[in-house]
Amino acid sequence: MPIFDAIIYSWHARQRMKQRRIAAKDVELTLWIGEGHPGDDGTWIYELGDIRVVIVDADDDSTAHIVTVIRMRNRT
Repeated sequence: MPIFDAIIYSWHARQRMKQRRIAAKDVELTLWIGEGHPGDDGTWIYELGDIRVVIVDADDDSTAHIVTVIRMRNRT
């Protein structure tokens, strides 16, 4: 379970959250209890229910840089 001192949202992530009606509290919950696995190019992907959060690997100071937020559809 990741513990981040700070979460920084990119402009792109904020736009996607607004378009996809995903609240910051849902993103934070996904980072807190979601399943995480390494992505490509130094990213980490966290998933919880139908929400997927992509972050750039946390800094030494445990800051999560949110790249994008996705609402998954038709998951089986």
